Amino acid sequence: MINYMAKKQISENSHIIGLSLDENAKKHKVKTTFIERVPNALSEGEEEAELPEEAEEEGEEQELFTDNEYTVKSRYMPHKDFLNAMGKLTKYALEICEIDDKSTNNYYVSSFRIQGDMTLKQSRIILTLCKFVERTNKVIKFNTPQVSMYGTSDYQKAQHLTKAVEDVLFEAWAYVAGKYGDQPKGQLPLFERALMRAA
Repeated sequence: MINYMAKKQISENSHIIGLSLDENAKKHKVKTTFIERVPNALSEGEEEAELPEEAEEEGEEQELFTDNEYTVKSRYMPHKDFLNAMGKLTKYALEICEIDDKSTNNYYVSSFRIQGDMTLKQSRIILTLCKFVERTNKVIKFNTPQVSMYGTSDYQKAQHLTKAVEDVLFEAWAYVAGKYGDQPKGQLPLFERALMRAA
């Protein structure tokens, strides 16, 4: 499993939990939502307690942290690697929604939202699926049911979906670090000191 290190990007505790991509948007093309999980300060003389495993599974470890959430919007064109990685999510979204449509080219995933432990080991995801309606020349959007990624999941291809999401997150970090599509001179990274590492 890829471990996404955000050091020098925003902070070492930052994780991408939401992503929205729109090639045709006038105001922004990519909207990235980050969460920064900061350990809560202990009172003087107080020692950090170890939570039992069942408490960690239920998410009670979050009481030890404060989650700060913020969003960055950018009009820079995404790189084709970013677009291709995002496109691979479509088949999983169609399966989750039990859509058996011959015109699958009319569908695409425009965004997703992750909830859970942020390491993708006990995370859940909701994908936003779009469909182009030829009769009205409009795009409709709807969300997939929430799906568990790693661990116990009622979706048989959960691990394949998780790997596809990891690939998108890898490209999303590359994007904020300055990997764009049509990149004119002077188009700076969203975070100048950004450093992407995968281990």
